[in-house]
This record gives sequence, C-alpha cells and structure tokens, in this order.
Amino acid sequence: MVIEANVRDLNTKNRKFRNDGKTIGIVKRINGESIPVSMTRSKLMTYLGRNSNTNELIISLNGEHIRTSIEHIERDVVLHFAHHIQLKEI
Repeated sequence: MVIEANVRDLNTKNRKFRNDGKTIGIVKRINGESIPVSMTRSKLMTYLGRNSNTNELIISLNGEHIRTSIEHIERDVVLHFAHHIQLKEI
C-alpha cells in the first residue's frame, strides 16, 4: 500500500493540518535532506493498524515512490491518532 504525501507548507500551523484530518511528518532522505510532509490521517491509521508488525512504509511524494522506515510516531493520548511521524528513507 502506498500512502500519498504532500510537501507541507511551514507557514501553516500544525493545528490546521490536524483539524483537516492530516498527519504531519518529516522524511529524512539518504542525501541528508529533510522534507516536511503531510498525509491523510485515516489512510495512515489504516495502514498502521493492518501492518503493525512492520516498520516499512512506502510514500508517494510528488509522483516519486519513496521506501521509508518509521522512526517515531507521536500519538494523541486519548484518541491514539498519529499527530506526527518521522520517516527515514531506506
């Protein structure tokens, strides 16, 4: 399953993304570049629920498929939604 990700505008507050049903995150590329991204929370939570035994995630960023590993997920204390995710390209 490929999760569609968009480059995130850093001038927009994080709460706006959360209210729109998005999860924000950072993709660390092999070349050292860090890209701020946003993705649909429901698709990400579905993927994490179905694939809880793996830490690999394939994202589509500007038409390019990037194979990543999940480094860290920050979740909501009450609802357990993913607020922030850190990904590293493998």
